[in-house]
Amino acid sequence: MAAGLEQRLLASWVASNEMALARHAAKTDKIKTGSRSDTVDMGGWKWRTRTKVEETEVERVFLVTVTVRDAENRNEAPFATLTSAVSDSF
Repeated sequence: MAAGLEQRLLASWVASNEMALARHAAKTDKIKTGSRSDTVDMGGWKWRTRTKVEETEVERVFLVTVTVRDAENRNEAPFATLTSAVSDSF
């Protein structure tokens, strides 16, 4: 049980870090729609991230969803998912 809690906490930090990168990309005009995957090391674990960026009806506002899974077990449900609107103005 404790390992599950630790993994969920670490995964939420990974998701927050990935969202911060998306926000920075929006502010520097480098954000692109689509999906990208990456592998991140944190807390002694390897994480597989998937960041999906979608356009919205509002100009220059994007919907970003970050999903974080254990990189060793891709079939497992995500440990964390974070969704937020990002823009160059907020």
